[in-house]
Amino acid sequence: MKRAHGLIFFALLAAGPVLAQEPVNRLEYQVPIRPASGGWYSPQTNLGGLNFDVIPSATRPVVSGYWTFIENGIPVTLFFQTDMHYSTQPESLATGLIADFTGPTFNLAGRGNYVDPQYGGGGTAVPTGRSIRMEFNSSRVGTFIDNPGQADERRFPVVATLRGAPLVAPSDYAGDWLVAARNDGAQRHFQFMGQVKLRPYRGVATYQVLNQPLFNLPPAGVAVPQAGARLYEVICPTSDPFSPCQLTFTCEPACQSGVTGTLLWMNPDEAGGFATATRQPSMTIFYDFSYPLLIAYGEGDHITIRGNREGPSLTEMQFTRIPTGVFQ
Repeated sequence: MKRAHGLIFFALLAAGPVLAQEPVNRLEYQVPIRPASGGWYSPQTNLGGLNFDVIPSATRPVVSGYWTFIENGIPVTLFFQTDMHYSTQPESLATGLIADFTGPTFNLAGRGNYVDPQYGGGGTAVPTGRSIRMEFNSSRVGTFIDNPGQADERRFPVVATLRGAPLVAPSDYAGDWLVAARNDGAQRHFQFMGQVKLRPYRGVATYQVLNQPLFNLPPAGVAVPQAGARLYEVICPTSDPFSPCQLTFTCEPACQSGVTGTLLWMNPDEAGGFATATRQPSMTIFYDFSYPLLIAYGEGDHITIRGNREGPSLTEMQFTRIPTGVFQ
């Protein structure tokens, strides 16, 4: 793939497509989790505002945008274009990031004046000699770094402006979904493609984690839903032994009393979990099976679930929203 260097908007060249693809590595993520395109900001800081778009393709991950801030009372706009880097499985486990990008910033010189009735030129990209970096923990939350690695580096926590409070209501993931799910190991491959329903959870937001260690391993540590999380019961086809609900560890035969099933939850940062849980009148019980929790990432009309179910393996699921009630 050709990388675009110093090419901004209409003043820039487009990156070319990849002509050859490498063989699929089934023990690596195949579904990239994309940060939200559009506006980002840093509440209660002087960062200003960011806006960017990214090509929705893992083989052409070009991201292009601009950063506007105030300097000595005057608005300043810098432009950037580079490649989005989507985290591999080892990178995601080590850093908690889903994606990042790093690139130089540019001014545009010689642009036409808006109030001039004669059309002006598009301008020339002039390097500033500084760079930026964005690191994303989910589609909604990340860190903006000005001039990374330099003595004057500054870091700002950032959020996507239209992915949740306070500007808009968080996404409601209840409804019908088409799901492609797989679990791959060195000597096995399970897959599922079909319809799954997400139904608002009727249990209480009081949580307990019980240890049920496998193979005498120590507890992995299970994170329960955060305050403000949206919780959903996952309704899978009961006739399919490889449905998404079967890709979580079962607590049987040691389940606690109550109604046991699969829960999906999304925290306010649009990352959450996918796990077996038991609903009791005054408690929701999760289980620690000595393996890391399957993590759910929300992207509006898409949900991606990924993680290790056991040993040297990989679990990956892609939920795509469909109109509720259309497909029976």
